[in-house]
Amino acid sequence: MREAALHLSFDGFGAAEAASDAFLDNAGSNRVSETLGYERNGTDWDTRRGEPARIQRWRITREQWLPRRRDDVALRCRGLSTDLSGNILNCRARRSRRL
Repeated sequence: MREAALHLSFDGFGAAEAASDAFLDNAGSNRVSETLGYERNGTDWDTRRGEPARIQRWRITREQWLPRRRDDVALRCRGLSTDLSGNILNCRARRSRRL
């Protein structure tokens, strides 16, 4: 899912970078970020279940993502429209079905 979100962000919206974060003890989420090519971008505090907890911030640029870009993700937009702020609506990134 995060790969599709990166594809949509970079190829669909032309983003220069993407950011993510996860609680430090969420090994699975942090591992996914690292596997996708995100780089550590410091730590911060957030609230979990009403208590303060440290989060790991992650960042990836378009240039870092391009070599890892999957070719089985296709961007399909139907009825392309924008909201009042100019944000694109009704556009999804999904995996292409290949035989």
